[in-house]
Amino acid sequence: MKPLKTMMLGISVAGIMAGCSSNDVPKCDDSDAKELVLQIATSSLRDGLSKVKVGISYAELEQGVNTPMDDKKWWNALKAQKKEIDDLLEQLSLQSIRTDDIDEKLKKTQCSAELVVGNKTVPIRYKLEMTSDNELYATVYGL
Repeated sequence: MKPLKTMMLGISVAGIMAGCSSNDVPKCDDSDAKELVLQIATSSLRDGLSKVKVGISYAELEQGVNTPMDDKKWWNALKAQKKEIDDLLEQLSLQSIRTDDIDEKLKKTQCSAELVVGNKTVPIRYKLEMTSDNELYATVYGL
């Protein structure tokens, strides 16, 4: 019971992807679903990594990198940290995608997967559902 409680307290991030043309229940391993989950993970992890590595948000890091500074050593360090973060996040992938539950009536699917970040693997859960506008909506847990 304890792992479930820990998982539910984890960060939850949501996103929408337009253009899904199917009226079917979304599938965990559908390319649009995987792309949306990876976009959400990238967005969430980018800011977290920036705060851990540099002590500022990714937006502040990006702004600092794009604004030349008098202190070239600090500016070059910021650029190097941003590149390291971007390079790491380009490698994100999903493995071991599993369907945990399907609700045909509500067009919702509960999924589990392993998020691969560099040489680390993180278990995540995500919920996929279709909006009334027939857009794919995803909520990702465990980032």
